Amino acid sequence: MKKERRQELETLFIQDSDEDWRKMLNPEEAALIARWDAQFEEGKRRLSQVPGENQDNQKQ
Repeated sequence: MKKERRQELETLFIQDSDEDWRKMLNPEEAALIARWDAQFEEGKRRLSQVPGENQDNQKQ
């Protein structure tokens, strides 16, 4: 995957709440996004287990 395309996907992943762009991914891109989704969910899960952090995150 070209560096420019990966950067574009990173921007979409972080900033675009409309997920229609995910429907246009090729299999390689879809696998990358699925991995990022899993990492993001794992990070959220770990943060929820940190004492004190959980309350701060729920306020946001």
